[in-house]
Amino acid sequence: KKTFSLTGVLGSMMGAISDLLNPLADFSLYFTIVSMAVVIALAVLFLVKKTLRSKILAPMLVAFFCAIASTCFYLSQSSSPEAEAKGVLAANIPGIQSLQESLGIIGKNVAEIKETTHRIEGKTDQILISIEKIGQKFETLSKQGAIIDNPKQPEEFYNNARIYELRGDYGNARRAYLDYFKFDLNLLDPHLRFIKFLKV
Repeated sequence: KKTFSLTGVLGSMMGAISDLLNPLADFSLYFTIVSMAVVIALAVLFLVKKTLRSKILAPMLVAFFCAIASTCFYLSQSSSPEAEAKGVLAANIPGIQSLQESLGIIGKNVAEIKETTHRIEGKTDQILISIEKIGQKFETLSKQGAIIDNPKQPEEFYNNARIYELRGDYGNARRAYLDYFKFDLNLLDPHLRFIKFLKV
């Protein structure tokens, strides 16, 4: 009787642990499968090796109760989306969710992380649009073919650099390129042109 109750408690605790770890992975299912395999293996040994029966009984009972508890938790998790995400215990007992958070099993800030990701994606899109606009301005300015007095935008400096370069005014071209590079844009064409310019 003592062995039976002790193994029942241990097996149930292992089942509860599998439910507690559920946010990380489907541990209830894993515990169920492993426990069943252990029960079957130990049951075969129990039947075959009569001399080991007393040693095999306790581990077999622990595995058996763990399999029962894990299976119960696994089947109960499908009862609600919250139980499926957090585990049955965390969905029904408020303190368990706090325990999961303190152990780092689930994070409170998941929503904040998602929001930050969306903001970053939005800013990335804005940057791409800005780079496209700059590229369009480059094309427009290069078609005009005139020096821009008091340039302020990167495309204006780049335009001036190209015009100075074409006119053979290498000093002003170099200064205009360097002013353009202060904007730290990751456009390949200006860098390649500047490298060619430096070789002249």
